[in-house]
This record gives sequence, structure tokens and C-alpha cells, in this order.
Amino acid sequence: MKLRTIIPFQYDHIHYLDKNTYSVILDNKAAIIDLHGNMLVPFHSDRYELARKALSVIQPLHDNFPFVTYSSNGPNSSFYPGDYFFLRDDSWIVLQEEIRNGRTGVVDNSGNVIVPFEYAYVAIFSDGTIRASDNKGHDLLFDYHGKQLFSTPYRNIYKTGDYFAVCSQDNLNYGVLDAKGNTVLPFEFDELDNTGLPDGFVIPKNYNKPAIGVFCVKGEWKWLHTGLQAMMYGLEDDTANDPRLYIRQLDRHWLADYGGNKWELPEMYYNACRCGRFVQVSRPESFEGYIPFVSNPKSGIIDVFGNVVIQVIYDNIIVFGDDKPIRYFPVCINSLWGLIDEQNNIVIAPGYAEMLPCYSGTVPVSDGEKWGLIQPSGKIILDCKYEMIGNRSSSHRRGPEYYANNHVLAGKVIPVYLDRNGCFALTDLNGHFLSDFGFEKVHPYRSLHEDRLLLRRNGKWGVIQITAD
Repeated sequence: MKLRTIIPFQYDHIHYLDKNTYSVILDNKAAIIDLHGNMLVPFHSDRYELARKALSVIQPLHDNFPFVTYSSNGPNSSFYPGDYFFLRDDSWIVLQEEIRNGRTGVVDNSGNVIVPFEYAYVAIFSDGTIRASDNKGHDLLFDYHGKQLFSTPYRNIYKTGDYFAVCSQDNLNYGVLDAKGNTVLPFEFDELDNTGLPDGFVIPKNYNKPAIGVFCVKGEWKWLHTGLQAMMYGLEDDTANDPRLYIRQLDRHWLADYGGNKWELPEMYYNACRCGRFVQVSRPESFEGYIPFVSNPKSGIIDVFGNVVIQVIYDNIIVFGDDKPIRYFPVCINSLWGLIDEQNNIVIAPGYAEMLPCYSGTVPVSDGEKWGLIQPSGKIILDCKYEMIGNRSSSHRRGPEYYANNHVLAGKVIPVYLDRNGCFALTDLNGHFLSDFGFEKVHPYRSLHEDRLLLRRNGKWGVIQITAD
């Protein structure tokens, strides 16, 4: 395996637009190039001129999509950070938040005021709708033409899928509206939560009535009655095709799916975190109402139907990792970490101060000071003499995002940090170094296309290709 530079390290910034197209910034001017470095749109100091020029380059790549967004907060980065690019009426427009005389508004690339400068805060959603808030608890909604969508102001407006959860000014109850302002759910809920599940999933709560889970799947609303004061937690993750919820009451608890099916669990848990077909759960010593009494909790694994996979007996367990060829779970016993398989067989005996999930047959481990890399067989790939393996450090807060972060880029290479100066090298899955310790930063989630990586070296950005020997 080798690394080949396909776009030289000479740009101040570089952003992925399409698998064959990148935007680059140099000396405060932006251009669009192809993967060979050929100039498709020349450098412009005016971001709006670039947006107009970009239409002829990028629009043909999206003939099947009537609406395209490029945003620094969206799935693809924008040409300039902070700009929101939309395809409107067969023309590229740019929406940008600005502050004038202490008030916030939105303008487009022609200088038109889309949202007047009358608000304390504005938020641009990925579909081009804009929420504007004043200092009196009033929210208004505009489209990207500047047309006000709802005639009535609300206290809060939250976007969930294709719908908007809003709070009434009159009785402070929550309801759900569609984009035209039609009422989808009546204003009778004390609270509406967006769990982050796809297709506009929401959880309404009414503290005086039995809680009802309401969710939308491709435009169809379904209902799941859970009984008095039930609490719900979304267990969806990026790889799952069958979303699940963890539902807890005072004395009953289930997993449930979008169809309203429920699977009652054999025991009470106070925490649940899903990765693919497995759910990590924790059990406290006891419950007092909803509140778990936690002094020495134990953890285990169940599947998405509630069947116990790994008994709840470990001090800690990590559900994240891939299934190549099977799933392995790091477990903690008496402050030492080891590795087990799906059958609860001990693969690596507890003996490490810390262990991260197994991805692509490699497991980062720590002796308490430095990090190394091993295989599930126990074979040492890299000795524990490195500051960091992957884009994580010992100072990071331990949480689902920390453990879910795959240390393997493109399934083939691993960043290895030698010391705290922030520079790293890339190795293959067998620990063979493919570069020196000269890379400063990587954009893994925007550069895993055709085995290409966006990297920074000596303060400049470029693109490398992972190739076979």
C-alpha cells in the first residue's frame, strides 16, 4: 500500500464538493478544481461571483436533485465557511447571516435582504428555511425568498424532518406544523423532543395524560401508547436500518420500533446505547421512581429485540466497533480492560489501562501513559509508545462520540501521533508506516471518497490517494 499526492499541498483550505470536484482557497480567493488539480472555475475574491460561476460546474452533477445545499453546517462544506449555498430557480444563491447596528438579518449574494435586520438571532436550516428570534420570545419562519411562512409568531420553532415543532404564545403548549403552517399535531403537549431519528421523529409528552410516542415515517404518522409517565430514548445509529427506542416506566420497560411493535425487556436498565444490532445497557443497584441508585453499576449487551447477548456483569463495556469478521467488545474488570467476543469468550485477558473499539481488525490500547495497537488475536502491531492512535486523545471526554469515532480512515490507514506537537504519520493495518510524522490535520468524514484523504501539511492543504503497491 502506498500514498500518492494527487492535489499538491499548496492551499489555505480545501473542501470536498463532489467525488471529482473540490473548492480551494488561497490568499483569500476561492476556486474550483477537479481531482487532478485542473482549474474548473478560476480564483475569485468575490464569493458571490464564485457562486454564480460554480453553477455550470456543479449543477450537472445533481440533475436528479431539484434542491441542493452546500453549507459549512451541512453534509458538504461550503466554498466559504459561514455561507449557505442553495440552488434556487436554476441559479446558485448564497445566504449569509450579518449584523447591522446590533441587529441580525440575512442577505443573499445579490445584496437583497432576505430577513430584515430586526432580530437578536437567526438560524438557517439545511432546506433554506430561516428562523428569526427577537428578545421577547417570538420566533418567525421565512423561506429562502424572504417570504414569512407562518403568520403567527411562536415562542420556539424546532425543525424535525419535514415538520416544525412549535410552542404556542397563548397556552405555552407544543404542537407540530408542516411547512405550509397546517397543524399536524394539536397544541396539547407540554413538551416535544426531537431525538435525532430520521424521517421527522418526535416524542410528545403530556405530564397529565399517558405519554404517547408519535413519529413520522415517510409522511405517515403512527402512534405508540406507552402508559403513564413513560420515558423514551432513541437508539438509532448511522448503520441501522430498523430504528429502535428504549422505553422506561416505573415498573415496565421495552424496546420498540417504528411500527409500534414492542419487546419487553427482562430487567430494568437506566442507560442504553446502540451500535448496529447491539445495545449497550447498564443496571443500577436499585431504582427510586425514575431515579437510578448508582454506586457500582454493571454493564452488558442486549440485541435490538431485547435478548441478552452479554450478561450485565462487567464494570464497563463498549458496544461500538465493526463486524469484521465478528463483533468484539472491550470490557472492564477491576479497572483493567480486555476483549471478549459475542459468545462472551475472553479473547484478550484484562490487563490494559484503557482499550478502544475494534475496527478493521485493530484495537488501540493504552498502558496508562502511551498508546499502541493490537489485533484481537493478541498480536502486537504497535508498541505502547505513541501519544495517540486515531483522532482521539486521552484528554477527550469519554462518551458515545468518543468511542464511536473510528480510528481507521477509509478502512485502510491509521493516524499515529508520536508526541503532543500535533503531527501524525499514517500506517497500514499491520503497523507499517506509509509516511513520516508530517501531517497536521485530516478531514476524515469529508474525504473518504475513492480512498482519498484531505490532509494538511506545513500549514497547507492537499489530497492524497491510497493506492495498492
